[in-house]
Amino acid sequence: MDSLSASSVDLKIQVWITPDNLDVQPRIIAELRERVKQALDDAGIEIPFPHLQLLINCALGLKLLLEPWHPAEGQKIRGE
Repeated sequence: MDSLSASSVDLKIQVWITPDNLDVQPRIIAELRERVKQALDDAGIEIPFPHLQLLINCALGLKLLLEPWHPAEGQKIRGE
């Protein structure tokens, strides 16, 4: 474990790539990440991601933006 953050456990994996494989380094790293992810999945370990829940009590500021598409009852849509 590299660090424990507010919403994550940061893992650090270091590998040695021989000089004759430097040209395929991106492919090796991608394959390693896929294998680590698969191993975590197989072990039933989920990788969470941050969620944000936004609650709006009053959206009066949006009224002017939404009126052209959703007019108040009894009003005409602009251009009619």
